[in-house]
Amino acid sequence: MNFKDRVYEITEIGDKTYLIDEKTSTMFVLIGEERALVIDCGTGIGDFRSVVEKLVGSLPYDLAVTHTHVDHIGGRGQFEDMFVSAADSKYIKGVTPAMRKGYVFINAMTIGGSPFEKKLFYAKNEPRIHIMSEGDVFDLGSRHIKVFMTPGHTVGSASFLDIENRTIYIGDVANENLLMMLPHAATIDEMNETIRKIISIDGCDTVWASHHTEPFGREKLYEFLSGGEKIAQNKNTPVPLVKLQNDNGNKIVYRTNRIH
Repeated sequence: MNFKDRVYEITEIGDKTYLIDEKTSTMFVLIGEERALVIDCGTGIGDFRSVVEKLVGSLPYDLAVTHTHVDHIGGRGQFEDMFVSAADSKYIKGVTPAMRKGYVFINAMTIGGSPFEKKLFYAKNEPRIHIMSEGDVFDLGSRHIKVFMTPGHTVGSASFLDIENRTIYIGDVANENLLMMLPHAATIDEMNETIRKIISIDGCDTVWASHHTEPFGREKLYEFLSGGEKIAQNKNTPVPLVKLQNDNGNKIVYRTNRIH
């Protein structure tokens, strides 16, 4: 089932698996026989919840987030509950309606003339927070989603392995513009260790990253690891300048005082 509403474009990318494109971010809905899992909730410029519930029907569902940046938890006020890592949970309240408004303004050219639901966008509701940890499993009924802690883009980034479908959803752990200079990013060394960890996961053939509308495989992860390892070799830069490592079209933006 592929469709569009006023804001979102919904694409079926696998059996009972959907990508929801908000233009500034992408979210995923994974549906099992007994319940569903929603991965990230975008900036909240539209009625994201109604899109989710159109997809899942009468099934119950959980919302779990890869990390707590504005384009991944901005729509959280539309939901009663949200799963997040302990390390990233402390940053949730910093993502305010004012921050969301600023993000939308900055990305106006990307969003274009898309209308957004102002009543929902400016809502200050907060979901109940549930902490998820390494090895936790969301049992959807004949479909199991395993949680991996994958620090890098943020200190508490999480990834979700769809075990039966051999697919992992990694958020912003590795994408074509990997921002490692933001306030609660991990170190480059931690990022490299995370990418090695994802590469080593047995039973994983396909990778979906946020802000991508096509998946990739391990070869792309090796490209990111190559760039990260080049950065890690630069141990003697004394000042916190922001620099860019550009390999194979993949950009890693980082602070030189956060290499190790």
